[in-house]
Amino acid sequence: MGIEYLSPDEILKNKNNIHKKFEKQSYFIRSGILEKYIIKNIKKNKDILEVGCSIGRFAETLLNNNFKNINLIDIDNYVDENILNKVNFKKCDISFNKLPFKDNSLDLILAIAIVEHLENPFLFFREANRVLKNNGQLIIAIPHIFNLRSRLKFLFSGDLFGYTKNNNHISVFTKTIFNKIVLEKFFIINTIYSEGFIRIPFLNKKIRLKNNTLFDYWFGTKTLYILRKKQVTP
Repeated sequence: MGIEYLSPDEILKNKNNIHKKFEKQSYFIRSGILEKYIIKNIKKNKDILEVGCSIGRFAETLLNNNFKNINLIDIDNYVDENILNKVNFKKCDISFNKLPFKDNSLDLILAIAIVEHLENPFLFFREANRVLKNNGQLIIAIPHIFNLRSRLKFLFSGDLFGYTKNNNHISVFTKTIFNKIVLEKFFIINTIYSEGFIRIPFLNKKIRLKNNTLFDYWFGTKTLYILRKKQVTP
């Protein structure tokens, strides 16, 4: 979103400035990929939570598709008034506070372009596991740090693609960390990469190969993980 790093206290003090950044939606929302998946795979009566909901544009999309039980969370209330009265909104700093829901009470949690911003993402994953029902789904979108550009950038600079001084991406998941923290309680249903491209600067053009998963893996910039909570038996 182009927001520089701010602590939770600074975020709360800069509400008006941050609110102006929220009109641009993340790739998996504006591309329609997330909407299509939910419409195809989630029943309309399921309990859905979107964390980091900003002004509520995706919640509005869900409402327009006749989903009824929508819960929203953000560190502050940025939700448009015409959406706010149709959802259950709660303030919560998910880096440091437990999710305000009972154990095993939700069917689906969405965290789209959220986890990389958290100062304590590990608490969020533990809480997501706690509040999801058995076999409930967690969908997250994070920067794709395993693409070719990111590997080369790390080789020559020690930094990763998508993590700069001018944005507030502060949490990184290597494959080992992802396995230890996330896949301990969840398994992957599907992994989707944003559309890959190669930029040709002197021609001011981008080369894209549509519907090519291998190309997207090496040249895409974002990853969508569709996860399912592992069955817990008494």
